[in-house]
Amino acid sequence: MLKKFLKKEKGANDKSAIDIIEESFHILRSNCGRLLPLYLIGTIPFAAMFLFFINDAAMDPSISAKIPHQAALLTLLFMLKSGFDSFFCFRINEILNIAPREKIGAANILMVFVFLGIVKPFCIIFYLLSLIFLLPFGWILAFSHNMTALSFCEQNDFWKLVKKSWSLACVNPSQNHLLIAVIAFFALAVFLNTGVMILLMPLLMKTFLNTETVFSTASDPQTIMRLIFNSTFFSITCMTAYIAADLLLKTAYTVRLFYCDSITTGRDLVVDICREGAKRAGKRVFTAFFISAFWVFPISGSEPAPASQPEISFINSPEMGSNIKSVLERREFAWRIPTDKSVAGQDSYLMTYIKAIFDFIEEWIQSVIEFWSKLMNLGGGAGLNFNFTKRDFIALATIISALAGLLILYFYFKARKNRVKKGVEATFSTPMPDLESEHVSADMLEESGWMELAADLAANGDLKLAARAIFLACIVSLNSKNALSIAKHKTNLDYYREINRRYHSHADIISAYSENLLGFEEIWYGTQQVDNEMISVFKNNYRIISGK
Repeated sequence: MLKKFLKKEKGANDKSAIDIIEESFHILRSNCGRLLPLYLIGTIPFAAMFLFFINDAAMDPSISAKIPHQAALLTLLFMLKSGFDSFFCFRINEILNIAPREKIGAANILMVFVFLGIVKPFCIIFYLLSLIFLLPFGWILAFSHNMTALSFCEQNDFWKLVKKSWSLACVNPSQNHLLIAVIAFFALAVFLNTGVMILLMPLLMKTFLNTETVFSTASDPQTIMRLIFNSTFFSITCMTAYIAADLLLKTAYTVRLFYCDSITTGRDLVVDICREGAKRAGKRVFTAFFISAFWVFPISGSEPAPASQPEISFINSPEMGSNIKSVLERREFAWRIPTDKSVAGQDSYLMTYIKAIFDFIEEWIQSVIEFWSKLMNLGGGAGLNFNFTKRDFIALATIISALAGLLILYFYFKARKNRVKKGVEATFSTPMPDLESEHVSADMLEESGWMELAADLAANGDLKLAARAIFLACIVSLNSKNALSIAKHKTNLDYYREINRRYHSHADIISAYSENLLGFEEIWYGTQQVDNEMISVFKNNYRIISGK
C-alpha cells in the first residue's frame, strides 16, 4: 500500500486554487460546530465595534474627543480576534493531519494572543504599502496568514516562525494569486447579495407582514435613495463580505500551508495512508460482522444436509444457445445488442423535432409568398378565379395577425404617451406644501420652487411664511452642493453641524446659513416680527449660499 502512494506521478500533490477552496468549503461544512464558534467569538465583537466606530465618526461632530478611547478598545478587540484566528487555524490543522484534539495551556494561549496583537498591526501596514506597488501583496498576505496558522506550532522560536512562514509563502505563487482572485470575487458576490437583501427587506416586510416602513411610504425616488444608500448601508454590506471572505481566506491558507509543507515532510502521504487504512479496517469489520451474522443465524432453520457429490448434468449446446438468445432479447439487455446499420443512420428524436420545426417555418414562408403572388396576379388579364387552399388560409391568417399586432402596438404606445402627458400635467398641478405644518421637509420642492413661493407669499404680505420658504431654499441649495443631506429626523442645528463638518472651508456660506438660522428661529419660535428689511437679509444670505 505504501508503494501505491509513493508511485504517484510527479506533481500529483500540487493542488490548484479551486481544489483548495473546495476542500476549505468541505472542512467548514463538515466541522461547522467545531470551527465556526472559534472564529465568530473573536470576529463579531471586532466587527461590531468597527461598525460603531465608522458610523460614529461619520455622524458625531465631537468624535475627536472619543477617538483615543474607541481606538484603544478597537485595538484590544483586534488582538482578541487575531488570537482566536490562530486558534481557529490550529484546529483546522488538526483536522487536516487527522490528529487528536490537543489541549493547550492558558499560558500558551496568552502568549500567542499577545504575540499576534503586536505583530498583526505591522502586517496591516505592510498590506497598505504592498497595495501601492500591487505586486508584493500576494506574498505579504500569504506570509501574514502563515504566521497566524503556525503561531501555536512554533510559538517558542520567533525567527523560525518568520522564516518558515516566508519560505512557505513563496511556494507556488501562481496558486497563491489565483486563490486571492477567487476569494475576492467571492467577497464581491457576498457584498452584492447582502446589498440586494437589505434593499428587498422593506418590500418583503410590506408584502408578508403588512408592515409599513419609511422606505415603503416614501414616494420620491431621491428620498428613497438617500434613505438606503448611506454610510450604514455600505458599512454593513462591506463588513458582511469581509467576515465571509476572511473566514474562507484563513481556511484556504491553512489548507495551502498544509500541502506546501507536505512537499518536504510528506505529511499528506501519511494522512492518505491513514485514511486508506481506516477505510480498509472499516470494510473488514463490516465483512466480519456479516459473516458472523450468517454463521450464527443461518438462513434456513433446518439442519444442513450432509455434503454429497454434486450431480453432473450435461446441457445440450443448441438448447443453451437458444436460451441465451432469448434472455439477451429481453428489454433490460437490449442496449447491449449492437445497433443495426440501417437503424444507425436514422436521426434521433431531438433532430427529428428540430427538422420538423424548420420544415414548418419553411412551409409557412412559402405559403405567404404564394399568397402574395396570387394577389398580384389578380390584377392581370388572367381572370378573377382564385380558389383558397389550406396554405392560403394560413398565409391570410398570418397577415391579419401581423396587422392586428401592429395596431395593438400603435394604440398601446399612443395610450402610454397620453398617460405620460397626464402624469406631467398632474406633477405641475401638485398643490404647494403647507408651510404652517411642522411636517414640511425641504425636499418637497426644488430650490426655484421655494423661492417662487416665497415671492408670492411676500407679495401677499405673509412675510413669516416667506422667510421660512427662503430658509428651506437655502437647505436645498446646500444639499445640491453636498454640504448636507436632507432627512426628516434632522433639526436645523443638525444641518448646521453637518455644514461645519463637510463645508468648513467656506466660512462665508457657513456665516450666511448661521444668520438665516438664528433669524428663522427667532421668527418661527420666538416673538420677532418680520419686515421687508429682514426678508432682504434672508434673500441676500440665500444669494451667498447659492452663488447666484
